[in-house]
Amino acid sequence: MPDLYTGDEYARRHPGWHREHSDWKAAQVLAMLRRRRLAPRTVVEIGCGAGGILAALQRALPPATEFSGYEIAPAAFAMAQPLTNDKLRFVLGDFLAMETPRGDLLLAMDVVEHIDDHLGFLRALRPRAAAHIFHLPLDLCLLSELQPRRLQWAKESVGHLHYFTKNSALATLRATGYTVTDWFFTAVELDLPPPSGQQQRMRALRRLGRKLSPALTSRILGGFSVLVLCE
Repeated sequence: MPDLYTGDEYARRHPGWHREHSDWKAAQVLAMLRRRRLAPRTVVEIGCGAGGILAALQRALPPATEFSGYEIAPAAFAMAQPLTNDKLRFVLGDFLAMETPRGDLLLAMDVVEHIDDHLGFLRALRPRAAAHIFHLPLDLCLLSELQPRRLQWAKESVGHLHYFTKNSALATLRATGYTVTDWFFTAVELDLPPPSGQQQRMRALRRLGRKLSPALTSRILGGFSVLVLCE
């Protein structure tokens, strides 16, 4: 579905290109780096959107760290460009069609589920960096089975083509040659203010479930993602 992103449709639906989640996503990446004691000298992000994640990481990581963001959507690229500096650059185009040096860390934050050939995409990314961090939404759950319109919304609103549980997400990465080193659940809707119109009862149930068992809550009620480190 590249036309969804390279044309005007996605920008019309999401004019901020989800920049409101950037600091939160960067915080999840930093949490993983700290718990694994990783200090990448080069960070590459595929599908960097409006550039907010890399900008937030640059504020937190050592000044010598170099950042590169690749984006196929002109509208998102235009939003990222003002963030450019000596150590942070953005490129408009398909990362996999370019020759680049092997990076220390490659990020794909909520990208894999949008790719038609997601297995081929993952295999092609594997040799391009020493370590990879993926953020994958866990759309499949008991609730989505009972209410299929939830998956239809994920496709029509944000362009999801593939739907995961935690187990299927990790299995997909392993099947494409990755070694999963670490992972944890995330839940942006429980950490940030709720979007307008969100059902507060479901939010309260998920918040309670996260305290008791995020794994079980994810499988029943959804609303979670998984952040995975592969080395």
